[in-house]
Amino acid sequence: MYGPKLVPRSENLILISCADGHQLPDIIEHLGNFAFCRHTLTVHGGALRLSRNFPENGNAGYPVGEFLLHQIEEARGLKKTNALGLISHYPCAIATRHSLDIPTVLAMTIDAKVRVQEAMSGVKVVPLFHYCDGDRRRTMFINAKRLR
Repeated sequence: MYGPKLVPRSENLILISCADGHQLPDIIEHLGNFAFCRHTLTVHGGALRLSRNFPENGNAGYPVGEFLLHQIEEARGLKKTNALGLISHYPCAIATRHSLDIPTVLAMTIDAKVRVQEAMSGVKVVPLFHYCDGDRRRTMFINAKRLR
């Protein structure tokens, strides 16, 4: 469930997504039905990189999560929006590399949402999950209350 109730169609949407070339086109197509303009920021692992629990956060030689927080803040000003979509997907090569299962990926996406909300006031964060199983693909809203 992602749509006008979560982010008005007339509003721009900043999207943090994995750079996976197999999944990104489907994600973009789906979200195109709901957002006036998507300002997409991609990085391997997408929203997982914003989670404080992501195993690789310091391995790049700089804090990738901090870099993404700065990029989000800059995009808010450039696109005049406070709407942010954080999307993770499965299967994901980065998640697989660290043996992260779907419940862990979902929990890390929610942690990323909390981190952004703690760092920035006034931002509306929509946590999303894209699942692909062959020809079956679905992008959905992550309800943090139901994960508990």
